[in-house]
Amino acid sequence: MERYYFYTGHDGVQHGPFTLKQLMAESISPSTMVWYDTLDNWQSADSIVEIHAEFEKANQKNITPPPTDFAPLYKVRPPVYDRRETIIIERPKKWIIESILVTVLCCMPLGIVSLVYALRSEDQWNSGLYDAAKSSSYKAGLWVKVSLFSALIYPIALVISIIAGLLPFMFF
Repeated sequence: MERYYFYTGHDGVQHGPFTLKQLMAESISPSTMVWYDTLDNWQSADSIVEIHAEFEKANQKNITPPPTDFAPLYKVRPPVYDRRETIIIERPKKWIIESILVTVLCCMPLGIVSLVYALRSEDQWNSGLYDAAKSSSYKAGLWVKVSLFSALIYPIALVISIIAGLLPFMFF
């Protein structure tokens, strides 16, 4: 029968000799340094086969079986729910396509302004700045409408000016 010794680092004292059963009763941990007469050097308790098997047995004994009476696992109390309301924020209109069309087909300077606001709105929404995204979307829509309005008003004003004689017909 092997005689085991163990060494604890916290008090710096060697303890033993013990039988395997006595050693396990000493509440050693898997990292405790253990030696017996056929070992060359001290080893951690978990690396010795016999002690490792004892640790496994102890772990299996500590597993508690499920309850047999099938009683509820909690006392009768309703579960607590998070009662905060979820606020759904509607994504603002993007205006990117409209801005590009207005820039290419109608009025380039005003279309560029609307395109900048439309892209800024998209970037702010993706960053989580929802109020700023709504504001930029509103401004992009405003500049798209101003650009369209100016594109419609300019030819009408030009025709009226020519008819009224304010501009010669050969001006353009």
